[in-house]
Amino acid sequence: MDSDRIGPALGAFDLGGQVLSARPFGAGHINATFRSEVQLDGSDGQAEFLHQRMNEVVFGDLDALMANVDLITTTLAGVGLACPKLIPARDGAAYARVNGEAWRTFRFERNTVSHDRCPSPDHAFEAARSFGAYQAGLANLNPAQMRITIPKFFDGRHRLEQFAAALRQAPAERLAELAADLEFAHSGAKFLEPIETAIARGNLPARIVHGDTKLNNVLFEAAPPNGSPKVRCVIDLDTTMSAFGPFDFGDLARFTSATAPEDTRDLDQMDADPALLEALKAGWLESIQGFATRAEHELLEPAAQLVTYLSGLRFLTDHLAGDVYFRVHRPGQNLDRARAQFRLVGRLGQRLGDLRS
Repeated sequence: MDSDRIGPALGAFDLGGQVLSARPFGAGHINATFRSEVQLDGSDGQAEFLHQRMNEVVFGDLDALMANVDLITTTLAGVGLACPKLIPARDGAAYARVNGEAWRTFRFERNTVSHDRCPSPDHAFEAARSFGAYQAGLANLNPAQMRITIPKFFDGRHRLEQFAAALRQAPAERLAELAADLEFAHSGAKFLEPIETAIARGNLPARIVHGDTKLNNVLFEAAPPNGSPKVRCVIDLDTTMSAFGPFDFGDLARFTSATAPEDTRDLDQMDADPALLEALKAGWLESIQGFATRAEHELLEPAAQLVTYLSGLRFLTDHLAGDVYFRVHRPGQNLDRARAQFRLVGRLGQRLGDLRS
C-alpha cells in the first residue's frame, strides 16, 4: 500500500509519537493488516501497532462489529483473560474512516509468535485450552447480546443454499472439470445431521463462540519462562457471535491437525495428525468442564467433520462465484482449498474414530 493511503490512516489515531515505518503484516483472507513502528514522543522508547483496513463487503455493519469487540475485550479483561488492546481514534470512536476506508488500530503484542503449522502436541494442547477458556470467559454473557456481524455465518443450510446459487450461475465449461468435487459437495448434508438433531432436541445450547479458531489466531509467548508453550491471548475476534459450542473445536481441529497447507495441490499429503488431535481434544475438554453439556462433549468429532466440510463448501462456492469472498494469490486457489478440505473431512473421521477406540 502506498504512503498516500497508509499515512492518513495512521494519522487518524493518536499513536503517541512519530511513525517510523509501516508495512503489510500477516496473511489473513479478509482484512488487510499492517504493522507500524512508532518513536514515542519525549522518550527513547518505541511502540508497535497493528492497523487493519476492514473489509466492508464481509462486515457490512462496522458499528455492530466494533460494539462486539468492545464487549468481548471488556468481559475477558474482567475475568482476568488477556486480550488485544484497541486504540481509539482521535475522535474517541472505535474506528476511523479515512478517504472512504474504515480503519482500526490495536497495540501490537511484542515478544509473541503465531504459528501457521503446529510445532508440537504441547502447542496444540495450549491453543485448545486457550480457545476453550475464551468460550468459558464469555459463558456468562447472554448470547443475544452479541450483535450479528456476518448474517448466517454459522448456518450450514445457508451455506448449502449459497453453493446451489453459485452452481446455477457458474459457466458450463467450469463445471465440467468439477464432477468429483460437486459430487462430494452434494453429499455433505449428512454432516449437518448430528448437530441439527441435538439442537432440535434442546441438547445444544447457544454459546458465544470465537468462530475462527485457526492456530494462528492465538499468540504464543516467544520465550516462555519454563520453555513450555504458553498462549498470551486469543486474537481476531470479528466472528465472535452466538452459535453452537463445538464449532470452535471443530475449526481448531480442522486447521491445526492438517498435515498439509490449506491450499495444497498434493492431496495425498493431506491427513489429520493423530497426536495433535489427541492434544487438541484434551486441552479443549480441560477448559470447558465447568459449563459444557454432555452433548457439547459428545459432538466434538462430528463438529470437526462438519466445519471442515463447510469450509470446503465455502471455498468451492467462492471459486464458482469468481473468488469474490476469499482473497486468492493465484488462479484456482479457492478450488485447491476446497479439494484439500474435502480430503481432510474423511481423514478427520478416521483419525477421531481411532481416538475413541
